Amino acid sequence: MDNAVKFINALVRHGWSLNVMHEQDSGGNPFVTVEAVRRPDHVHASWHTRDNNGRYRLFSLLVNEAESTLSKALEFIKAEVGETDAA
Repeated sequence: MDNAVKFINALVRHGWSLNVMHEQDSGGNPFVTVEAVRRPDHVHASWHTRDNNGRYRLFSLLVNEAESTLSKALEFIKAEVGETDAA
């Protein structure tokens, strides 16, 4: 969850509007989804945990709906907020 919090804080510092959702999958496992917008850009990221130790891992990262690879999405995030360890 630490990386999700770092990511959220970095986006806020750089002027993004956010929606943070705490949810559960069909198996009762928690996940966190962050939707961020700063026109014209849009970021959708999810962190998920499926183990009992509570560690979350980045499950998906989508930038502008066209950036489908993690490396391209991370490049965009680094250029925007200067932090890739947050994702």
